[in-house]
Amino acid sequence: MKIITPKQRIVLKAIKSFIARIGKSPSIKELQEEMAGHGLIVKSTRSVLIYLRSLEGQGFIKRSSKSRGISLISENKKQFMDIPIYGFATAGDPYFIAEQNVEGYLKVPSRFAKGKNLFAIQVFGKSMDLCNIDGKSINDGDYILVDHGKYDLGDKVLAIVDGLAVVKTLRKVNDEFLALMPESSDRSIKPIYLVPKEDNFMINGKVVTVLRSPPKKELEN
Repeated sequence: MKIITPKQRIVLKAIKSFIARIGKSPSIKELQEEMAGHGLIVKSTRSVLIYLRSLEGQGFIKRSSKSRGISLISENKKQFMDIPIYGFATAGDPYFIAEQNVEGYLKVPSRFAKGKNLFAIQVFGKSMDLCNIDGKSINDGDYILVDHGKYDLGDKVLAIVDGLAVVKTLRKVNDEFLALMPESSDRSIKPIYLVPKEDNFMINGKVVTVLRSPPKKELEN
């Protein structure tokens, strides 16, 4: 799994567009100007170099000591795709799946997304640390991929209850009640019981896989 922030994505896009238009890699100064044309204005070439260092460390580009020493590392687009990350803090808004709420992108194998409408959320807490999704539990700081709008009873889901986002297992108690069940080592975390015709809640989708959180330094810049 690779993670790329919105600003890093702009830098990568600027490199690609410059190469496509000019036919060669940009110098650092040219890249700074190209980035500005894509909406990312930085005051110094040092900031450009910091972005390039991050992109190189994640395997998106290679650099050499030449003046135009930036080269793209090609990827097979059929094998990988970018999944938007939405902030868990904004997940209580029914309209949180919007461009302005994107915090970054996860580059994941396309097989995860086949036939799905995926987005990613970083989860905090341990209410699902005993669950099993393809042999993986959901631990504090992990990313989950959610298939928007698709779920069944028994699925692990991202739910919005009174404006708060929770990840739980959806169960039917009886004809009147649904339950959002934790699968946790913490016995103080209790189920949430819902009356579909009365309570303020919505299900945003099914959790389809879990991705371990990368080191914090990969999220910088």
